Amino acid sequence: VHAPSPTVTLLAWLRDRGHTAAKVGCGEGGCGACTVVENGTNAINSCLRLLVQCDGAVITTPEGLGGPGNYSEEQKAIADGNGSQCGYCTPGWTTALRALRNRGGLSEAELQKALDGNICRCTGYRPILEAAGKLLDVEDCSNARCGDAEGFCKHRGTPCGAAPSRGV
Repeated sequence: VHAPSPTVTLLAWLRDRGHTAAKVGCGEGGCGACTVVENGTNAINSCLRLLVQCDGAVITTPEGLGGPGNYSEEQKAIADGNGSQCGYCTPGWTTALRALRNRGGLSEAELQKALDGNICRCTGYRPILEAAGKLLDVEDCSNARCGDAEGFCKHRGTPCGAAPSRGV
């Protein structure tokens, strides 16, 4: 991109060029509908990122993950896990999962914290997080096997089998 306006966001630039899977949601970086992947491992809010800040970055949009006939593992996991209803937020979830998958090595608590910037108003978080946990091979903290000698989860610090603190 040559001489972009310093006020144009990455999201506006992408959408002007037909990459419309990243959505305009809250416009404040709080919903995750605009999530894209920067340099393989960073899930970013494209509604907040100025295009000029992306100089030299490799940006992967939801369309870049896959599509009909060639769905990505992230897209398949969400679909197979019944993690999508209306589909508005799904592209943001799948790109966030791609970044996390490329990063690797997450506990359940770390997964929840990493995804707390993505919201879903239809499906609820349980099927999305279960699909994400399976895809990313996250340690299951809902059983006693993950605990230390006192029976506390090595990931959450709560008694093994206790519900996550966010209630998801």
